[in-house]
Amino acid sequence: MGWKEKNSGDVKEQILMLDECIRYFKENKGYKRIFYQMRNKYISYGKLSGNIIIDNPEKIELEAVRGLLGRVVEGNKIKFKISEFEKVLKESRFREIELIELLEGYFSESLITKKEKKLEKEVARELFFTGIRERLKITGEYNKTAAELLEKIIRDKGSFYKHDTDNIETENMIYFTIKAINFLKKSTNRIKIALLGAKITSNPHYFDRGMPAGQLLLNLLFYIHGIEYTKEAEKVLELYYISGIEIDTISSFTTAFGISLYTEKGIHQAYEEFIKQSEECMITMSNLKKIIKADCKKKKVFIVENQMVFSHLCEYFKDKEVALLCTSGQLKTASLILIDMLCKEGCTLYYSGDIDPEGIEIADKLIQRRGNKIIPWCFTIEDYKLNISKKIISEESIKKLEKIKSDCFIELIEEVKKEKRAGYQELILDKMKEDIKKINWDL
Repeated sequence: MGWKEKNSGDVKEQILMLDECIRYFKENKGYKRIFYQMRNKYISYGKLSGNIIIDNPEKIELEAVRGLLGRVVEGNKIKFKISEFEKVLKESRFREIELIELLEGYFSESLITKKEKKLEKEVARELFFTGIRERLKITGEYNKTAAELLEKIIRDKGSFYKHDTDNIETENMIYFTIKAINFLKKSTNRIKIALLGAKITSNPHYFDRGMPAGQLLLNLLFYIHGIEYTKEAEKVLELYYISGIEIDTISSFTTAFGISLYTEKGIHQAYEEFIKQSEECMITMSNLKKIIKADCKKKKVFIVENQMVFSHLCEYFKDKEVALLCTSGQLKTASLILIDMLCKEGCTLYYSGDIDPEGIEIADKLIQRRGNKIIPWCFTIEDYKLNISKKIISEESIKKLEKIKSDCFIELIEEVKKEKRAGYQELILDKMKEDIKKINWDL
C-alpha cells in the first residue's frame, strides 16, 4: 500500500499531507462505517479506544480492512481495535497526523464529546440565569420570593416551561412572570389577567392560559400556594382568585338560601332582599369579586350537592331562619370561596352528599380544606341503609375510596365496598328535614 512510505515535512507539508490522508479515506467508501463508528465512540466516551465492529460487511469494506490491516477477514463480521488503526497510521508516512485530526478533517467539524457539550450547556445555563437575576436586581424586582422562584425554575426546568433553548424570549418570559407575581403580592386590589399582561408587558394576552408565560405563571402560583398542579378548570379559577386575579365568569356558581353577603360598604342589599323574600339566589364568581364576607344568623349552614334536594328544602323551610347552600355536584370555585368566607366568620357547615365514592370524596375534600368546621351530615351506615339504591358502583369508581383521608368515613367506606351500590340524598329527604330542625334550633 503506497501510503505506508515514511516521510516528514514542515507545517505546510503537514497540512498538505493531512488533506491527502483525508482524501484517501474519503475516496475509499469501504472506510465510511469505520470512521462513523470512531467518531461516535469519541463523542460518547471522550477517547479513541475500544473495538470497531462492522456487521454484514460489504465487499468494499472487506477489501478496505484487508488493505489497512494486511489480513483477510472471514465471516459476516469485521472486528478490530481502534488502536490497530492508529498503529498503522503511525507506521505510515502520515505518522505526524493524529487520529483525532484525521477524524475532524474527514467530517469537516470539531468533534466535541458529550461530556464537553454537557459542560458547555451547564455553563451557558448558569450565565443565562445569572443574567435574569441581575436584570431582576437592576429593576428592583429581586426579593425573597423572586430568589425562591428563580431557584425553583433552575432546579425543575422541565416542569416549569417547555422551551428547549435559553434565549431572549425565555429570559423575558421568566423575568416578566416573576415581576407579575411580585405585583400580585403587593397589590391590594384584584386585577384581570388581561390587564396584568398589559401592565407588565404591554401585551394583554401575554399571560393567557394558552401562552407559555400563562402556563409558567400558573405553575409558579401553584407552587407558591402549595397546591398540587392540575389542569382542572375550577382549581385554576380558585388559584387565580386566591392570587388576586379577578375572574369574570358565570360558569362557576353556587346557590344560596338565607346567607348574607357583605362588601366593603357593608351588607349587600340585593342579596339581603332574597333573604327577606325567603328565596334562593345564584351567586357567580363575577358576583363574588366585591364580596369580602359571608355570614348567617344561626351560624349553621347546611350544604347539599343535589339541586332537587336543595329546592325541596328551600320550599320546606320558607320564612324560617335556615342557611342552605347547593354545590350542584362537584365543588365549583364559587362554592369553595363562599364556604371559606362562612368558616372565617365562625360558622359550622354540615355537608350532605350522595353516598358513593364521588360523594364521599367531595365531603373528604371539604374536611381536608376546613377541618372541624365541616361536619359530615347523613354519612353514617344507618343513613346508607336508608338511602341505598339499586345503582351498582363500578370497580373503577370504588378505587377512589382508597384515597379518602378522613377517619370518620372508615366504617362507611367498608360498607360501600361490600354493598357496591350508591346511596342517594333524595331517598332520605324527611330525615334531612328533621336533622336540620334539631341542629338549627337545638330541638
